[in-house]
Amino acid sequence: MMDRNSYTSKIVLALTLTVFMAGSLFGQTAGKVRGTVTDEASGEALVGANVLIDGTGLGAATDESGEYFILNVAPGTYTMRAEIIGYKTAVEVDVRVYIDLTTTINFSTGVEAVAGEAVEVLAERPLVQPDVAGTVINVSGGDIENIPVRSVGDFISQQAGVEQGMTIRGSGINETAFVVDGISTRGGRDGTPTTAIALTSVDELQIQTGGMSASVGNARGGAINMLPRIHAIE
Repeated sequence: MMDRNSYTSKIVLALTLTVFMAGSLFGQTAGKVRGTVTDEASGEALVGANVLIDGTGLGAATDESGEYFILNVAPGTYTMRAEIIGYKTAVEVDVRVYIDLTTTINFSTGVEAVAGEAVEVLAERPLVQPDVAGTVINVSGGDIENIPVRSVGDFISQQAGVEQGMTIRGSGINETAFVVDGISTRGGRDGTPTTAIALTSVDELQIQTGGMSASVGNARGGAINMLPRIHAIE
């Protein structure tokens, strides 16, 4: 007969495995920001510079190589700044962070000549996203509202590789992962996801139609990852 302690240990182990598998099955809803801070005159790395994202409590300090990493950044558009004693504050505006992707922002600044002077640079989106291996479309909620469609499903069906009814590359709708804020909406009976999402409730939408990463499970056709507007940072 199984003793009580052994039975309890097996229950705890099963619950731990379930939580771990659930975290691996559904994609992340946050992005990352990385980059460097250097001296504009010499090109040398600036160690200990503080890189901050305005309007949030997120930030990081540069290491001995002048590099910084900021994790768990909610998708959206931000203003970032790099500060270090003796140097002018460098500012990047219109920095776009996407779902489960890494945005690279490099700062370059010079020795401060006038107190309070700041260098403002408009962030540019790179032509090639280095951490994207497949076909990925990222769209903000504002962009969707400017398109003459009646539903999120209609907008998705207009994208390359997606047919009417959100059929991705010939696969059925039940072979597509539809994730809202990290939680799958797929039904337990036939695997068909719930896609009745209001246009005004979408803050960020990501559509993957090929080359999906290991974080997307139980999907053959593609993956649709949506972040609700209630998580938007004002």
